[in-house]
Amino acid sequence: MANQSGIAIIIKAFLPTGKTLDEQLTALTLVKEAHSSSDYTALLKAAEIEDVKTEQKTRRVEIPVTTVQTNTETTTGDDDASGLKAAFDGVPPVGDIDSGEAAGAEGGEQNEGEDGGAEVPAFLKPKRRTAA
Repeated sequence: MANQSGIAIIIKAFLPTGKTLDEQLTALTLVKEAHSSSDYTALLKAAEIEDVKTEQKTRRVEIPVTTVQTNTETTTGDDDASGLKAAFDGVPPVGDIDSGEAAGAEGGEQNEGEDGGAEVPAFLKPKRRTAA
């Protein structure tokens, strides 16, 4: 979205419809044709303009989205169409989420953070409490 500056024009007008059916039909036809064609010149010529206001406005307009061409090559086997499998081929598996195993944990025990994570900052490690 981008901002666009401009001038807002507000026209207050009155279109008399008349008393006879023919006059009313003519007025309504003018309004209907103006709405369908988006050409309001005939309607404004027939109407009595009471007030015109103009003011500076800023509107948000959508920026047209450019289309991205996709690769139309077909893949075979268990390869991923987006190429993610090739990106993660060299990454070793961490563990099974369902069984609770993590990389480096023996026998299905979870790593409690005793000494296992050198990259974990000290303020995140659990504090040891002594019994009094």
